[in-house]
Amino acid sequence: MIVDDDAGVLTIARTVLQGAGFQVIEARSADQALDICQEESLAGREISLIVLDLTLPGGMTGLEMLEKLKEMGSGIRVVASSGYFDESAAQAAQRKGFTGILPKPYSAEKLLKVVSWAVGRVAA
Repeated sequence: MIVDDDAGVLTIARTVLQGAGFQVIEARSADQALDICQEESLAGREISLIVLDLTLPGGMTGLEMLEKLKEMGSGIRVVASSGYFDESAAQAAQRKGFTGILPKPYSAEKLLKVVSWAVGRVAA
């Protein structure tokens, strides 16, 4: 799943990931993403990874969404994505429970590398 308020980012990420064989679900807000996670779980389908923009306007932030996923007992891996990472922010994100980070702007190659690593398709 890709969660981002930028339609362009969603389109590019979906295109790149689908081209590499991944199934992709898009959400424009954390609230929408949580609803989708619950629907997929009730339907017996597993979301293995969420690439989550940390700065979503209105509603909850990416960090708040991560906390909600933990409360739900979700084992979904979550990669934090943001244009505002520095080294200390990246370390803090991983301490909070994010699987990894994906600084923006990112290339198609970087997106594929991080997603493949996070879902266990390739070694780090």
